[in-house]
Amino acid sequence: MREMRDSGVFYIGYIPASWSVAKYKYFSQSRMGETILTTDLVENGIPVYSATNDNTLFGYVADASVVLKQGDLVVPARGNSIGFMKFVEHSKATCTQTTICSYNIHGIENKYLYYCSYAFKEDWYKYDGSAIPQVTVEALKNNFLSYPPLHEQKTISEYLDCKCSQIDSVVSKQMEQIERLREYKRSLIAETVTKGLYPNVEMKDSGNSFLGSVPAHWEVLKFGHCIDVKSNLVNPNDYSDYPQISPESIEKGTARIRNYQSVDESGVISWNHLFFKGQIIYSKIRPLLDKVIIAPFDGLCSADMYPIETNNDALFIMYLMLSNSFHSQVALVTENRVKMPKINQNELSSIIVALPPIDEQREISGFLSRKCYEIDSDIAQRIIVIEKYEELKKSLIYEVVTGKKEV
Repeated sequence: MREMRDSGVFYIGYIPASWSVAKYKYFSQSRMGETILTTDLVENGIPVYSATNDNTLFGYVADASVVLKQGDLVVPARGNSIGFMKFVEHSKATCTQTTICSYNIHGIENKYLYYCSYAFKEDWYKYDGSAIPQVTVEALKNNFLSYPPLHEQKTISEYLDCKCSQIDSVVSKQMEQIERLREYKRSLIAETVTKGLYPNVEMKDSGNSFLGSVPAHWEVLKFGHCIDVKSNLVNPNDYSDYPQISPESIEKGTARIRNYQSVDESGVISWNHLFFKGQIIYSKIRPLLDKVIIAPFDGLCSADMYPIETNNDALFIMYLMLSNSFHSQVALVTENRVKMPKINQNELSSIIVALPPIDEQREISGFLSRKCYEIDSDIAQRIIVIEKYEELKKSLIYEVVTGKKEV
């Protein structure tokens, strides 16, 4: 076992005695990217990296003042993707003003530096307390890393390339399965809320291209005839202990609450809607995200949401709102609102739906609840597998780039 010593950096800990510790700035030049707007993009040209948590490109530009080459590094410096460093794979590229780029990398293997960023992400990219999370070039340059001689860095980089590729392959397959399950769930909901549970029932033309044929005994009507939007704005100061829900509280397309706080904890000061347990809560901003739930408690919701009541089966109405036919009609009325898509009450009420008798609504919602529970449980198990592999990857990289695991 090789001799170890204290690195003097708390997040690095002990390293091999032959290794060194230095600041990021000694190995590269770093600067902010250039201002690039969507209007600057062209069909083909120089690839543009932006602040995302994956390698998705912002697009392409014809020319660039910040020119990067293969092996350079791009760090998202704004928003929720801070620290998700990208290794430039293109012979020529550039990056946006929301990123920091590192170039002229010297004295260290480019890929090794990339893996150090991955290993120390939580400590390197602690951002300031401003409203929009951000890190600075100076902060990045003053981060510490541990490193061995160059030949050992190359060995480590090749080892991690191999191991991480294996882990990424497992994760990718799980994500593909999750997307298939989500697509199956969407198609199941779409089919069931427009065709019903009985394949041999007599059908009729709905007169709506999005709905197509529906059971003959179902009623085709405007959505506003089967729901009632319950606008009920109140002063949040009078409800400080109530749960508060915003569009960000709801997962897109799953009818599940992701997280929420009390009114006091969330710090809301603008008037919110008072809603009640059992009401449907629907986000009217960015409606194509399909953020809708059945309220599990009384509380307040953002004025960007609609509390909805119905004399029909609320679960059926919720599934109806998650269907492809409903989504497509929402897309049609909001298609020209690019900056901040929003659907108003009149537009929401004008959407055409097919409504079965109340007993059949309950039968359908019960069936969908059972099937969606099975699908969601399968997805949840696969997410646990992904999280375990991602934690394994993070731990492996950290152990190797600090010399605690010898390769």
